[in-house]
Amino acid sequence: MFRAVDVWTMYALYGHLALLAVASLSPRFAAGCERWAASLMVGLFVAAGPVTLRRSVSVWGVRPFDIMLVTVAVALVLSAALLTRAVRVNRWDTWGRLAVSVHLFSLAAACQIGDRAGGWCWNPHGILQGHAVWHVLSAAAGGLAVWELAGAIIVSPLRKMSGA
Repeated sequence: MFRAVDVWTMYALYGHLALLAVASLSPRFAAGCERWAASLMVGLFVAAGPVTLRRSVSVWGVRPFDIMLVTVAVALVLSAALLTRAVRVNRWDTWGRLAVSVHLFSLAAACQIGDRAGGWCWNPHGILQGHAVWHVLSAAAGGLAVWELAGAIIVSPLRKMSGA
């Protein structure tokens, strides 16, 4: 049961991160998201439930809702949005957050994959679990992405309005 709750919240979070990535690139889309923020938040959370329950469905031999596939897809969307933002603003701090975020997520993925039975960091009796490290590192990577992309939506328009 707790695994289903974990996966449900991950799908909901991933939906929000994908929306943030697209909104950071399109002011018009960002305005629509802001206008419908409460409905989007509730809708993504509710939609994550059936997706969680049907995550093992196979379409033409592919499981489109497999949590690993969704994780990789959202990481790629966030990375593309961060790269686009870095190219647009061309500032060192933005490039730095992109680089650190991509590296943290890569390390997180290595820990998640290595924590499977027989993996390089698999030790069910160890005090430090690879899956826990995966969660911490991926949260840090996602946090950096959110910091940068939310700044594109919130801070950049405020600077333009103030003339800074």
